[in-house]
Amino acid sequence: MSFLIYGWSYHEICYKRRLDNNSSFPDGLIGWEKLAIRSQDTLYRWEYDQKDTLTGMSQIAPPDYIVRTIPIEKALHFVTKSKKRNPD
Repeated sequence: MSFLIYGWSYHEICYKRRLDNNSSFPDGLIGWEKLAIRSQDTLYRWEYDQKDTLTGMSQIAPPDYIVRTIPIEKALHFVTKSKKRNPD
């Protein structure tokens, strides 16, 4: 619900292999492990291609403060409203 305060939220889709007995379906396929929210405070920049299409979000997060990019194909991006296709 933090997108109501910031106007946007970005969640990374994390996958897992369904192998162990802790899984509801131990069939060896790939499933969702979690939809991890990425803090708005860690936003470094939005990534765009040459056609000005959003391709991902780069962030700098603790504890190592390394720039990491999460591609849009591996994310859920929620916005309350958008002006001029602004991802914020």
